[in-house]
Amino acid sequence: MSEPAVAVDRGEPNRPRFLALGLFLTVTIAAFEVTAVLTALPSIVDDLDGASLYGATVAANLLASILAVVVAGEMADRVGPARPYAISAVVFVLGLLVAGTAPTMPVVVLGRVLQRGVGVADRLGQ
Repeated sequence: MSEPAVAVDRGEPNRPRFLALGLFLTVTIAAFEVTAVLTALPSIVDDLDGASLYGATVAANLLASILAVVVAGEMADRVGPARPYAISAVVFVLGLLVAGTAPTMPVVVLGRVLQRGVGVADRLGQ
């Protein structure tokens, strides 16, 4: 029986599966987060009297995502994707906590900016 033409790494056979599962879960979490926040945002704005910051909540989130991708991409080039991925996941959780416990609308905006950590993780896997 001959050897396959393509070399197979037999040292870590499950690594591609774990990577795919991690990326799938990250994209799923990001999709649920965006859907939940945009659905709840009108109620949040009413409760915190923050109609003037409604647009800023969405725009700041997008701007933070763009900046975070650039920073994490450079970091991933230097140290590999694992560290920026882990950092982005931690920052995302912090953002959820900040936005979820926000007493005022500016704090919600800050939390939304921090939540872009998972957006960085999504893009590192692509």
